[in-house]
Amino acid sequence: MREKAIKLKLNQHNEEVKLLWKEFSEKRASRVPVQMAGFDERFFIMNPEINVKRFTWEHLFNSADAIIEFRIQVYKWWRTIEEPFSDMEYPIDELPDRWGKCNPFFESAHELAVLGATLNYSKSNDNPDCSYLLSGAKKWNFENIKYDFDPEGNGVFGKSIKLWREVKKKCETLKVDGLAIESPGLPWRLFGGDGPFSVACGLRGSDVMTDMYEDPDYYHALMKWITGGIIARMRSTREFAKVELGRPYELEDDFQVGDDSAAMLSPKAYTEFVLPYWRQICGVFAKPGTHKAAHMCGNAQHLFKIMVDELQTVSFDTGFPCNLGKAREELGPEIHLQGNITPSLIHSGPISGIKGEILGILRSGVTKGRKFILKDGTNVPPCTPMQHLVDCYYFAKEMGKYVDENDNVAAMFAEGKSIFPWKNYNR
Repeated sequence: MREKAIKLKLNQHNEEVKLLWKEFSEKRASRVPVQMAGFDERFFIMNPEINVKRFTWEHLFNSADAIIEFRIQVYKWWRTIEEPFSDMEYPIDELPDRWGKCNPFFESAHELAVLGATLNYSKSNDNPDCSYLLSGAKKWNFENIKYDFDPEGNGVFGKSIKLWREVKKKCETLKVDGLAIESPGLPWRLFGGDGPFSVACGLRGSDVMTDMYEDPDYYHALMKWITGGIIARMRSTREFAKVELGRPYELEDDFQVGDDSAAMLSPKAYTEFVLPYWRQICGVFAKPGTHKAAHMCGNAQHLFKIMVDELQTVSFDTGFPCNLGKAREELGPEIHLQGNITPSLIHSGPISGIKGEILGILRSGVTKGRKFILKDGTNVPPCTPMQHLVDCYYFAKEMGKYVDENDNVAAMFAEGKSIFPWKNYNR
């Protein structure tokens, strides 16, 4: 009886969500969508209740068997969910017709490794990192590094393709609990990345901040090399996908232009030292005038207007602690915004504090235009109590209902004190 009730609840939820997203795409949603499932791979890997076999990043960067087993663990975990906590569709049958894709995945350090840096794996099983390849007196070492983006080569890039092929071959015949597995996709990290300035920071460290002013010739030489490497990697991946998967290689309608480390720069510095390299990348891969999206960790909103005007960015996944009301006022009702409940608060609570931030965000004016999604500030930390997500989801659904033609929501007229994630960080 209980299982039947859970299935009925999830079924009703899934139907509601389908309608909500259709209405949202037409700018007539009845409430603000809520996505309390900003899970990166750390969420699953560092949670012993999900990663029951204790796979490490080193396993998952190198072993096809580990990738498949880990992905199946995650798929099985999703099937234990009994209470919705996000506007997404949940699996409701005991088992699917087949398991989903067991894609290999890599984190930011991998983008540095393909350019010559050495991967370091954390003892705590947090994200792997790289030592600064070009720090201090080693600054010009990049001149001795040749790009190696040969899919058949022995470099980091070629080994990544080889790993994908191993996973693909195993998934063609392997069955888990009697069910087949979908063919895996290529790792996203080979197609995209963190942006040229973030890569520069990862290879050179904080020295790159002074290079811009004390040695601009060096800075631009480095950025040209990095940008050339990013373009070569992305082009090689697309050419490989065209041959191996029959996936067309053409200029793209949607393109990602986020560059997290650029949040440290002033608008003037971003325009002078980073924007030209993004223009170069977009010129190779994005259709002229095509819409861009940006996932920006941290407080990068002082750059948003430049990114809208210069890169045609129309969508921002905002990190903590961007002032969403101010962003809406500056950018207008047509720009898609989503964010940005404080991740540490989501993890540790109290629930009253999370609800206060939900009220603060919804009362900020960001709902104008009905192009806003309420979510975490680009991260739900590992081992966050699931009840936190459930409680906040139901509260946000109620408070996010649109109540008039001016796009005001129920939060505007509800009791409760607003807490603003950004209040101590206004620029």
